[in-house]
Amino acid sequence: MRFVKHKYGFRLLFVFLIVVGSKTVFSAFVSDFVANILALTVVALWVALPYVFMHNAVLLLAVSGISTELGFSLSFSTILLLLAILSIYDVLAVYQTKHMVKMFTGLMERGLLLSIVVPFRDRDWFAKTDTVKPRKGFLLLGTGDLAFPLIFAVTALTVSLKASLFIAGGATVGAALVFYLLIHQSQRRAIPALPPIAICSILGFLASFLI
Repeated sequence: MRFVKHKYGFRLLFVFLIVVGSKTVFSAFVSDFVANILALTVVALWVALPYVFMHNAVLLLAVSGISTELGFSLSFSTILLLLAILSIYDVLAVYQTKHMVKMFTGLMERGLLLSIVVPFRDRDWFAKTDTVKPRKGFLLLGTGDLAFPLIFAVTALTVSLKASLFIAGGATVGAALVFYLLIHQSQRRAIPALPPIAICSILGFLASFLI
């Protein structure tokens, strides 16, 4: 019973994040009332269609909304400091203490897949999310690895739109590098994704002043 309660508790937390994040996105285009209806519709689709492609779409929407809110509320220096601290933490948590991997696996067992899923095979975009396993036909990118570069890009709007776009481009290059390293490992294991993504994001920001 305790496990069941925890399982549904984590799913309710995920639903809350979906509602908050998607409503933030929709509110930029429609009234709050319509945004609420659309956010609940997104949750219904996530429940009714528990497939990889839907999971990714919903998660991207939720992360985009939450990251935008945080990006507008944090200072530029604060997000740079957070990127540095969390990148170091990511390395230690994956390679040293290894608790990040244990925590991630534990959340998956409780029905909470807090990551973007990239399958090796095209048909697995339609695989059910409860069949997703790390290093078994799927690559996973944690929501934090996606959210913090996005927060950085939103915060950079105070500098210029060009800087923000270059940060997004740098983060994309960093994510591609992470996936390349994952695919070409001699021994499949988790790697800290935030450091290369953060470094490429910062390089993208610097490049915006040179190009």
